[in-house]
Amino acid sequence: MDFLKSAVASAIAKGSSFPYSLGDRVDISDSIWTLHNATKRTWANDQQTYASLVPDAARYTPPEVVKGGWDTIKRHPLTAVDAYGLGILIYEVFNGGFMGGDQVGKTTNIPPTMQASYKRLCTANPKLRLSPGHFVEQGKKHGGFFQTPLIRLTDDIESLGLKNDAEREEFINELDGLTEDFPEEFFKMKVLPELLKSVEFGGGGPKVLGAIIKIGSKLSSEEFNSRLTPVIVRLFANPDRALRVCLLDNLPLMIDNLPQKIVNDKIFPQMVRCAIESSFSPVTNNCFHPDIWVH
Repeated sequence: MDFLKSAVASAIAKGSSFPYSLGDRVDISDSIWTLHNATKRTWANDQQTYASLVPDAARYTPPEVVKGGWDTIKRHPLTAVDAYGLGILIYEVFNGGFMGGDQVGKTTNIPPTMQASYKRLCTANPKLRLSPGHFVEQGKKHGGFFQTPLIRLTDDIESLGLKNDAEREEFINELDGLTEDFPEEFFKMKVLPELLKSVEFGGGGPKVLGAIIKIGSKLSSEEFNSRLTPVIVRLFANPDRALRVCLLDNLPLMIDNLPQKIVNDKIFPQMVRCAIESSFSPVTNNCFHPDIWVH
């Protein structure tokens, strides 16, 4: 990621950053680039620039390119075009749109803690622009503009499997307090996959499972079945009794999204086994909850 944030966009403006043509597909799976059938195409110094073909390119073009064409970027720092584009993106994020060059560098609605670094991204002199990498570093410093609950949660979720029990519980408690504050898609696409990995392979335990079920309650039936049902079925067969008890306690929240055949063939036998093994009446009551029989 350090390479991507410091080089890739401006390298694309010059031509491909790799002198290779790509085969049948280039796709993203879980944020990992997969390149197929790459073959040698040409030497890097023979490559053409295609930046002007990008939609709305004129509106986002830095001033040095407007004056001298795209070949001028070869005389400036590699990150200069990236920095200018990042500055425009920041303006768009906080203002809802970008109409043209006269808005570049304006601080309307930009958070005060970010304004100085933001203005250095889009200064007219490309040699004085702050690189995207340094912009990120400044934001991550103690008290920096990237020290926010959402960004902290994003960083922590990626290392959830490495946390000890106390750290994991602290993270889940913080997550519970944030679920109403951020877009549902963020939790579906970023948080949920990591929680699933943690509870199934990383010893996440009932606390993590409870967070999964809370997020899962906001999924459509199709999303629930594709993302959660296979994991739930496997967890019902998990030897960890605390996980099975948590599943049974939360079964009324899940039952409407579980296909009847899966409930009858794969989940119900495990529920009966769990009820027989358990001496806790809440577990037995949930096993034979009326909603389950109706289902």
